[in-house]
Amino acid sequence: MRARPPVRYRTAQMVAECEEAAVAGSVGTALAVTRPARILHAFIRAAFNNAWIYQLEFWLITPGLLIMMYANSSIWSILYQQTPDAFGMDLERMTTYGVLGILLMPIMRTAWMTQYHIAQRVREGTLELDLVKPLDFMWHMFSRNVGELGVELSLRFIPGLVFAYLFLGFGFPR
Repeated sequence: MRARPPVRYRTAQMVAECEEAAVAGSVGTALAVTRPARILHAFIRAAFNNAWIYQLEFWLITPGLLIMMYANSSIWSILYQQTPDAFGMDLERMTTYGVLGILLMPIMRTAWMTQYHIAQRVREGTLELDLVKPLDFMWHMFSRNVGELGVELSLRFIPGLVFAYLFLGFGFPR
């Protein structure tokens, strides 16, 4: 049985393979009709593969979000029981605000992930490798960001929204 390479190497290798596939145009799916669509599809696939490799992150972050939503809802309920007229809003609005704020944290994280990637490449001195590829740098960064956003939406935001609706009495904003 062949030994598996370390996870960090596999992730970097997978992203490099997706970049090469996007550049070469070898991604053969129904979605990949044009070159930008192939690039976008390759980076979305890389983001989901990356999330699959780092499953521990999912099992740590997602329950943490659910616990934070429950704690937020509980704290506001206790505060409203003490002084219901002190906040100028009803309990449902305040818990909705708190739950949405917690659910949007992972989505907002994707915005700084692109900045972190660029800063890391500058620190390593490898940003010029991204710039000389026959791949539009802005589309590359956009595709990476959309891939990360898809992962955050499907693995954290939607399950958290379902949890809040079923167990916390979450009311959608009106």
